Amino acid sequence: MALIGDKVAKDVLSQARSFLDKGEGKKALALIDSFLKANAGSIANRPLTAKATVLKAESLLLLSDFSTAQENCDKALALSKLVNDPSLEAESRRILGNIGWKKGDLKFALEQLTKALDTAQNLKDLRLEGRVRIDLASTLGHMGELSSSEREYREAILALEKAGDTNELARAYNNLGNVILTTKNYDRAAQMFAKSKKLCERIGDMPNAAFAAINRAECLIELDKSPEALEELEMARPIIENTGDNYALMALKDIFGLVFAKMKDFSKAQEHLATARGLAHQLAAPLSEAKVLVDIGKMHLWKGEKDKAMQFFKEAKAIFEKSGAKSDLQQLLAFMGELQ
Repeated sequence: MALIGDKVAKDVLSQARSFLDKGEGKKALALIDSFLKANAGSIANRPLTAKATVLKAESLLLLSDFSTAQENCDKALALSKLVNDPSLEAESRRILGNIGWKKGDLKFALEQLTKALDTAQNLKDLRLEGRVRIDLASTLGHMGELSSSEREYREAILALEKAGDTNELARAYNNLGNVILTTKNYDRAAQMFAKSKKLCERIGDMPNAAFAAINRAECLIELDKSPEALEELEMARPIIENTGDNYALMALKDIFGLVFAKMKDFSKAQEHLATARGLAHQLAAPLSEAKVLVDIGKMHLWKGEKDKAMQFFKEAKAIFEKSGAKSDLQQLLAFMGELQ
């Protein structure tokens, strides 16, 4: 791609944005990399280069390449200040916040997202505000501030409805379902995930539809509807395997392991859960690895191996304590207390 004019450049980045909205991180990344290579060193296109760098960070986040995504966020922050674009700075901080809570650095995530939200509100940018609030709510949820988390999700939904951003609205519904899941209202959580899945399917965002299916499957396991849970997971499997998103693949393998354990097929359960743990470790995502450890513990519990189960629960407990993930810790302690 040769050095291109302003209009064509905007069209290229608009196409990349469209790929991201459909969950197609690989396509977006290829397009953005071509743009950045063609415009390397271009002063005239520096504002668009800053935008492209933010989009590259988001693409890498979608592909679960957290380290490279963070590197590009740092570049984007510097460029956004250079071109005096607070919107891009806030978007960079939102991505950093997302990486932060996924990697268990909740303090860092909260710091980045608070700054991003202030900027979004000052700019009166409802779409950006809604996107930031989703990740802020996720962070607060892990910190044990569930009422604040749910409030942030509802504020995000209001902002995104006004902005007309259906893609992010679907993500907000899905993540709100996770908060409801925490309260053990499995029927209501399953309904929220179904709503998110339907909306994703309508707009053609199949990777997020698959993620909603995985989350709904977790609810169905708790509702003793394992065959229906398997149907959801089988729907999600080919989509997730095609995205290159190891974070989503980890979640898929985890819940596959959980449903097979519930169905007493412990050989398959062990295989899926081992893969999930390996992926979480590879991603350096301690909170996710701790969740898998809890599910491995449940598998051993259902096998009648209580002592083994407690070993995995204690390992997960140490991770939650170290990360300051109060909500996850409280849930685990309550569950362990029931086993005494």
